[in-house]
Amino acid sequence: MTILFLKENAKTIAKFDFSILANFFTNHWKSLLGLLILTLIVTFIIQRLIILKKKNKPVDTPFFGFVTNSNDRLLQDNYSKFKVFWAVRTMNGNIHIDYVPLCPNCKTELKEKITFWNKFKWNCINCDFSIKQKDSQKNIRENVQTIAEGEMRRAGQGR
Repeated sequence: MTILFLKENAKTIAKFDFSILANFFTNHWKSLLGLLILTLIVTFIIQRLIILKKKNKPVDTPFFGFVTNSNDRLLQDNYSKFKVFWAVRTMNGNIHIDYVPLCPNCKTELKEKITFWNKFKWNCINCDFSIKQKDSQKNIRENVQTIAEGEMRRAGQGR
């Protein structure tokens, strides 16, 4: 059917004036380019939001079983570093920092989310405290651990 249509209308199709099409692109190329750029930007934003949705799924805090003895104890739960509190414990004579930071207002565990620009936002679900950090809770916890160990060594209480 299509082939028959093309054969019957071949002369008409050959006479089609392509100058109308060329004239349209000549006059509207800026609008078409802007529409293309807008489409690319919207596509990038949608893809970024999909990736962030996957990254921000809640992850359980790791728990490592250990045998407690009379020497294991909470030293302080208001160890202030990086504008939040951390719980500091001694375990078998070693310093241990809890995995999740605490809100400086109410000492509730802070939830971590990754923002659009790859920053980390920590939120308190109890008092609406929030803070943005450049690094994750895991990496900052390791830094706090190192700082606490150094302070304990200087005080003569650590390893």
